[in-house]
Amino acid sequence: MSFFRSVRLALLAPALLLIGCSDDDGDGGFTPGENAPPVVNITSPADGSRFDEGEPVALGGTALDAEDGMLGGESVVWSSDKDGILATGTTVAVANLSVGDHTITLTATDSDFATGDDVISIGIDARPPEPPTASITQPMTDDTFAQGEQILFIGTGSDPDGADLEEEAFVWTSDVNGLIGVGRQVGSNTLAPGPHLIVLTVTDPQGLTGTAAVLIEINP
Repeated sequence: MSFFRSVRLALLAPALLLIGCSDDDGDGGFTPGENAPPVVNITSPADGSRFDEGEPVALGGTALDAEDGMLGGESVVWSSDKDGILATGTTVAVANLSVGDHTITLTATDSDFATGDDVISIGIDARPPEPPTASITQPMTDDTFAQGEQILFIGTGSDPDGADLEEEAFVWTSDVNGLIGVGRQVGSNTLAPGPHLIVLTVTDPQGLTGTAAVLIEINP
């Protein structure tokens, strides 16, 4: 071997040594001794699931770390792209998700701060509006009154959707005399003799109605 070739091999030896010890196996894997991230899997709900507003959504998943084993507690975090952090732990129930489409992510962090995650999409549908309730507290069914006697009609109502009901939302009618009055409390002494079906109709701001009725008698 010539002197110059010997010198050249001596200069190349460190580079050849580095190449021979490279940990790049071409598949993006980890070298022995390097911390691997957790493997995360969302098991429920199914991707694409839809729920009604206010309905509890059961979130479940697993997080397995090669070094730490199964992860749980605060090392496992659920989040939504709409509502932010939701809860920690592998199994939780969330009932306050906002209306719309959500990307739900389960992220796990191991003791060396390596992270892994899994993602699904779910939808929350707006709850349809509910009709108001109506109740007649006075008079009672089968009450009897003399013709010309002042009768006091008292009723209540509420809107499950939380709307405030104005006095105009309460309408009293008779199947004989028609409109009696408007308001939670009205009086009348003009009902004709005979049986009357008294109906209280309560209308909410969305136009939905609830009713209550009593049967009374007017004696001549």
